[in-house]
Amino acid sequence: MAGKDPVSSDTVQKKQIEKAVKALFAFDAKISAKPGANKAMDLLEDDADDLEQDPKDRKLFWLMVSTKKMPETIKIKPVKIPIVNSFTSESAEVCLFTKDPQKDFKALLQEKGVSVDKVIGVSKLKANYHSYEAKRKLCDSYDLFLSDDRIVSLLPPLIGKAFFAKKKHPVPVDLTAKDLAAEIESARAATYLHLNKGLCNAIKIGTTQQSVAQVVDNIYFSIDRIVDKVPSKWSNVQSILLKLSDSVSLPLYNSLPEVDAEVEMTESKDEVAKKSSPKKASKSPKAAEKKPGQKVMKAETPAVLKTVKGGKVVKKKSQ
Repeated sequence: MAGKDPVSSDTVQKKQIEKAVKALFAFDAKISAKPGANKAMDLLEDDADDLEQDPKDRKLFWLMVSTKKMPETIKIKPVKIPIVNSFTSESAEVCLFTKDPQKDFKALLQEKGVSVDKVIGVSKLKANYHSYEAKRKLCDSYDLFLSDDRIVSLLPPLIGKAFFAKKKHPVPVDLTAKDLAAEIESARAATYLHLNKGLCNAIKIGTTQQSVAQVVDNIYFSIDRIVDKVPSKWSNVQSILLKLSDSVSLPLYNSLPEVDAEVEMTESKDEVAKKSSPKKASKSPKAAEKKPGQKVMKAETPAVLKTVKGGKVVKKKSQ
């Protein structure tokens, strides 16, 4: 793809990306050389909770974008992210979900010269793929799933959780587009961001069948475009990691903690309550005690002052 790369070296350095990609290629080569590696991979593929494993003797590179805040709304439709080097092969098997009747859309594709491996209408999807095992088998049968963008919101309960666990969300396409062949090809060539309800989002970004340079270029070109689709963009990004389906995650970007210029010392609620409450005069234990038979003298109110005037005692109330 043409055009100057928008990613700033101050945000994500290309050297850091290259180091991570090379390290993961070396890791994959080491793991693949071990006896029983293929058997271990088969076990991973059977686990629907793991990141998707590519069936064509290759592993996927994943960008793991972690955010600081959970999204307020969940988007069912995946967000298209253009990449420099597509990793969807020409031999990839594609399934298209359409509105009813599906035969009309089969005829439309044939008329426009567009080829897909399978077309399934909504009614056939409901009738033929009702059980969990049927949905899982359908998920494993094709490399890419496309969907008429007018029915994407209807699909989650019809296709089941296996699709979403393996990041095989159906990609929306406009079947009313004038150049339908270009619309389908654009969907095949891109990668996709699935904004879920959590803090971490995984994006396919390359495969081990590509070269180091191709994977690096994909990451470097698309990373800013991915963040641009995240709510609040870079200010909401906590970290960006790179991994293979069966490897550890290597850091590409980490957000530094925000530090205020002035650190304010706050008092505890108990301390504030003590300061705001009026002070009471302390009484000594001896003064508070009353001995048996002892009378307590009360002060006169108002006080009486005694003065001597002309040999006589005069009582005068104080003001």
